[in-house]
Parts: sequence; C-alpha cells; structure tokens
Amino acid sequence: MNPPETFEDLNAWKAARELTTIVYAFCRREPLMRGYGLIDQLRRAAVSVMNNIAEGWESHRVAKKMRFDSFVRRSGGEVRSMSYVLTDNNFVNETEHHTLRKCCNCSGQLITSLIRLILQERRTPELPSPLSDFRRRSPNSNLQTLATTLQFPKSAL
Repeated sequence: MNPPETFEDLNAWKAARELTTIVYAFCRREPLMRGYGLIDQLRRAAVSVMNNIAEGWESHRVAKKMRFDSFVRRSGGEVRSMSYVLTDNNFVNETEHHTLRKCCNCSGQLITSLIRLILQERRTPELPSPLSDFRRRSPNSNLQTLATTLQFPKSAL
C-alpha cells in the first residue's frame, strides 16, 4: 500500500466525508430540517471534521498539523454529543444514532492514529546538522563556523 499523497487519500478524511454525508442526509429529513439552529450547528461541526483534516494535511509545520488534528477531535466530539440531542428528540432512531456515533468514533480513532504517527516521526532522530552546535560556541567562533559552513569567502567577513 502506497503512503497517502493528498488529504483525499487519508482514511481519516474518507471517514469524515462519510460522516458529513450522513449528517447532511439526516438534516434533509422532516422534522429535523425545520430545526435551523440545530442543523446549522450539526452541519458545521461535521464539515469542520473534514476540513480540518485537509488543512492539517496541507500544513508544513508539525505544530499546525497537531493544532488542526486537535480541532478534528473536538468537532467529532461535538457531532457525537449532538447525536444524543437528535436521538432524545426523536429526529433519528437508535440504529441511525449508532451509525452516526460509529462514524464519529471511526474518524476520531483514525485521526488519533495520525497524531501518533506525526509525534513518532517528530521524535525520530535526524542526521546532525553542521549548524547543530552553533549556539554553544562563542560569538566569534560562531561567525567563523557559519562562514565556513556556508562557504563564504573570508573577505566577506
């Protein structure tokens, strides 16, 4: 199996897309379609799961990836919490509630796996950089080391 190249290749994004499709299908039904505040919040949370996976994937900085992945977990929790509102008010039956919760949990577990992978890659030791001990030297030797490393002529100093 090839590693994902785009966010569309991520299983977490595919699960979030399925979650969003299910939420939108529920929101088109009577009587839920008349609960404007509820369906607006539910749709926004479901779309947020999907979009934050995409935004995190597209980010080049690990901290930003982690931030967006955190948003995914929270938005998924919001959809899962709102699924109880839907059930308690008879907008969906128990089977539909179970399906919605299962989708939320699936995307949440997949994003948790993605977070763990990012953290594991972050802990992997990298090859030493020629500038790795740059800060430990005196200011004068730092300038000489930097010039040598970057291959500046001494006359440029």
